[in-house]
Amino acid sequence: MDKNSFENYEKRIEKDFEKSTIFNSEKTENKPNTRKSNNRYIKLLSVLICILIVFCASIFAISKYWPVETQEQTKEVSSSFNLTDKANVALENMKGAKKGSISNVSKIYFKNENGEFTLTPFKSGETVNYKLVGFDKDVPVNQDTLNNFYDSLFTVYANSKLDSSFTEKDCGLDKPRVFIKATLADNSSFTIKIGKSSPMSDRYYISTSLKKGIYVTDCDVYEIFSVSKNDLVGVDLLKAVSQNDNNSEYFANEKLSYFDTITLKGDKFKNQTKLSYKDTDKDVMVYFIDKPIETYASDSSIETLLEPLANGLSAESALKIKPNSADKKKYGLEKPYLEVNYKLGKSYKIKFGKPGGFKADYVTCMVENVPVVYLVPSNSVGFIDWSIDDLRYNILYAKNIENIKSLTTEYNGKTYKYNLSFDKATEETDELSSGEEVLTVLLDNAPVNADDFKTDYQRLSMASATKYLGENKTLSVKPTLKITIKLKGNKTDVITYQKYNDNYYLHKLNGIGDELIPARTVDSLIKNYERLRKGEKVVSPNNQQ
Repeated sequence: MDKNSFENYEKRIEKDFEKSTIFNSEKTENKPNTRKSNNRYIKLLSVLICILIVFCASIFAISKYWPVETQEQTKEVSSSFNLTDKANVALENMKGAKKGSISNVSKIYFKNENGEFTLTPFKSGETVNYKLVGFDKDVPVNQDTLNNFYDSLFTVYANSKLDSSFTEKDCGLDKPRVFIKATLADNSSFTIKIGKSSPMSDRYYISTSLKKGIYVTDCDVYEIFSVSKNDLVGVDLLKAVSQNDNNSEYFANEKLSYFDTITLKGDKFKNQTKLSYKDTDKDVMVYFIDKPIETYASDSSIETLLEPLANGLSAESALKIKPNSADKKKYGLEKPYLEVNYKLGKSYKIKFGKPGGFKADYVTCMVENVPVVYLVPSNSVGFIDWSIDDLRYNILYAKNIENIKSLTTEYNGKTYKYNLSFDKATEETDELSSGEEVLTVLLDNAPVNADDFKTDYQRLSMASATKYLGENKTLSVKPTLKITIKLKGNKTDVITYQKYNDNYYLHKLNGIGDELIPARTVDSLIKNYERLRKGEKVVSPNNQQ
């Protein structure tokens, strides 16, 4: 290195400076290296300048290519600032309206990222509704959604207005996400365009031919007009069957209670199961399982089965319009998990996919003659996972004791008949209030303890099956216990218990049933009837099995 170089020169200066007398004074002072400090300041300043340049460039780029409304660029407007109310002129006040017009709007056309749709008005009684042009006639529409399009045309509110430096291209209005053209009854029209979303808030840029400029609106305006075709499908699969002059025979106390037949088939019903109602006594509902076995059906189960008709059935959403075979397979409806066919004068057929098969807590569903796959909450179809055992009479005999006129028992070759009557108490006592019904029981004209009789009857009504044969079987053996119950209205029920094996008895009500009752239950019934006729205390039915 050249000894006369600038670097060596500086080193010599520093060395001479260190040898100077200033370091020999009693008070020394440490002075900073100002040259190095100045260099650091210069470097720091350079970095800050670079950052500032990058920041300004970013702001410029955002302003140019991703417009952001700022206080300087926007003019705050009232929340009641409506962009389209100018066009909302009542039909009767509209000059030049076409003859025969039923609405101040004759057509609404809108195009979004999901398709394009045209709505026209129609009259239903005195009400004007809107319908989709070209929509499949077999596909129900969501009338509330369509009518909301009309209402929303005249309630487009702006939050702020951009200044004139913004162009349609800046805000995505040259290729809008939503384009709407409303044609009025006087043949005039106006348009609405919705562009990009604002990057600084949950809002969208919007413009209309009714008001000059570009504005910012809340996202709900975009959401209303950005629907898909599936969103326009009506989600009421079945409307509640209401009582009228043509179907009153299916109602009791204004509640849907009767039917001709209900059939079920599917994964849990390998053999088609058929239910019916026998109109033998209007005061006592009697539901039957006719196939694949003959037995009684539970009234509470029938009530659950009838709910889609009694209360209506609505879907969460529509999944597919006009599904083909591949679609039905995808949604589990090619071979439905459950099919239910109701007949109440007319037929109602519903197919269900497997619960959770497409989405947890939901089932897919189709209604006959409606080419739409729906998504229905599982809890709105309480019978979706039932088998035939869930349809059976949950208690084998549950008639109210107040409906009984007499009860006859036959066992051990003997017959005993108990006659029942109910009389109102004429005087108030510690146990009874005046007017309360009092049960009197007579056996061969001799009084029987009424409370013991009630306990014994409770044991009978609590007897339940623990097994089912799954087929109707006739046994040749004589019943070990036979109970004949005569009801008010001259209806008679006959209950028989035939020995099936050492552990079970076959229970039949009026000659039908495939229920097996534990042998100890029947033995307990017979022992209690013996105690009752002898005037002994009857054992409570608790834990009888």
